[in-house]
This record gives sequence, C-alpha cells and structure tokens, in this order.
Amino acid sequence: MNSNGSDSLRLARSYTVWFSGLVPIKGGNDEELEHIMEPIAEIETVEDFWGVYQYLAKPDQTNSKTCYHIFQKGIKPIWEDEANKEGGRWHIWLPKGHTNKLWEDLLIYLIGDQFTNGDSVCGVEVRTKPRGDSLSIWHKDATNDEEKDRVRDEFLIALGAQDSG
Repeated sequence: MNSNGSDSLRLARSYTVWFSGLVPIKGGNDEELEHIMEPIAEIETVEDFWGVYQYLAKPDQTNSKTCYHIFQKGIKPIWEDEANKEGGRWHIWLPKGHTNKLWEDLLIYLIGDQFTNGDSVCGVEVRTKPRGDSLSIWHKDATNDEEKDRVRDEFLIALGAQDSG
C-alpha cells in the first residue's frame, strides 16, 4: 500500500507526458499563436496512467497540429536528447476517425511493459493534422537492425496490424 492507503501498481518504467502544439499567445488576439512543448504529467503507476489518460483530450478532440508524447522519464521527445541521438522512429499515418482506439492500444502496450526490450523504447507519440493523424514509436538504437526490426514488429502488433505469432 502507498501512503494514501490504496494499492498502487508501479509501472516497469516511469514516463513523462509531453504536450506540443500551437496555443494562443497570452495577451494576443485569437489568431496569434506560438508553438510550445512542455511536460504536463508524470506517470509512475497504473493509477497515474488512467488519471492522466482520462484527463487528456482524445486525438479526434484536439486541434490540428497537436502532439502528445509519452516518453520514459528523463528523455525529452527531441532528437537532440542523448537517449535519442542514435535512435530512430517508426510511424504510421492514419485517416481521421481511426486514431483514438489505436492510440489507446499503443499506450496500454507501452505501460503494460509488453515490448520485449522496453528499455530500448524511448517513447510513443500521437500527432494530429488536418488530413490525418500519425502514431510513432521512438527507439534508442537505429544501428542495431535486430532491435530496430523487433520494435517495428511489436509496434505493429500493438496496433493490431500484425499477428504476434
């Protein structure tokens, strides 16, 4: 039990939820926008995850050009971060209307520690755009073909696009 008396299910890894997108400039008119990227939540337990997930707008409820990143704690969702410098990214484009369920499936696969080598996964993201959305997975070592292919295959399994057998 944790300090507040409830059972708490710790995740295999802690994560930071990042938001990036266009927001109105404070004090500006409605058409003046700036791009921001900032951490908005920390996830260490199953309860944390569901609390944050229920609070976040679903992809089909966000403005276009919005992105949520769920990355291992300590890793920023930018290529310049030390954990991403040698890494790569797999992504899949989706027509509008198909993103919510697949995003949830990917998140559950991630926080459920279903990736064979979960430490090699830096994080996942969803991007919404006017003509379609994308889901991505970032991994640490793009020079390791075996790891890179395994991350890709498990990414597709998480999305139901490939059988696990």
